[in-house]
Amino acid sequence: MVENIENMKNSKEDKESRKESKTDMKQEEKREARSNLDRKQLMEYLRIGLIIFLSFILIVAIWSLYVSLNELVSIWINYKYAPIYRAILNAGVIAVVFFILKRAVEVSRRQT
Repeated sequence: MVENIENMKNSKEDKESRKESKTDMKQEEKREARSNLDRKQLMEYLRIGLIIFLSFILIVAIWSLYVSLNELVSIWINYKYAPIYRAILNAGVIAVVFFILKRAVEVSRRQT
């Protein structure tokens, strides 16, 4: 009889320790999931920040190229015809920008 009582106590302790270990495992899994999510979120923020930074640098470079091309038109082309070449240059820039914007809108619509 004493052995039965001790066995019952041991089995209760075993059940409790198993429950505790299961809850510990679940909590550990939750921590790992949060940690992975935090890493993914951080990487996503870094990627977005890098894209914004590089886009800004690209815009500055494009603007500098545009200004330089206008100066080249003034230097290389006779002053009578310079406005015509500037108009052609500006029309080309507008066409390229519209093409890029159109492609960007199409891609964003496909993703949604």
